[in-house]
Amino acid sequence: MSLQNIIKSVVLGLALASAGIAEQPKVHVPGIYSSLDFNDEAGDLNGIEVFIFFAGEHMVLYQESVGEPVNPSLVKAKVNGDSIQFTVPGIGGGKRTFKGTITKSHLVGKFVGSNETIKLPRKNSYWQ
Repeated sequence: MSLQNIIKSVVLGLALASAGIAEQPKVHVPGIYSSLDFNDEAGDLNGIEVFIFFAGEHMVLYQESVGEPVNPSLVKAKVNGDSIQFTVPGIGGGKRTFKGTITKSHLVGKFVGSNETIKLPRKNSYWQ
């Protein structure tokens, strides 16, 4: 084997090895993330449910409940890797933008202008 072939083999081996190291497992973005929970004592439904799906682009079906559920909103989402951003109508009017991160088990983030961190577990819909 010539020196040139040895060098080519080493370079090819290093390239293949570094490609394997550089690959990061992708988070599966689509799913249902929900904290909706019924309070038997008060008879209230509280929490948030986010259903992320892909239909040519990422979409979010968002529903929030503070005592009584409001109509869900269907909006477009911007997804980049494990980051997500979407804007939904506010309960009292206006719009609210959510910025978060998707993990294997949760959707975690905040609405812009809020200090409250929202952590929604990936699970079946409350409505199922």
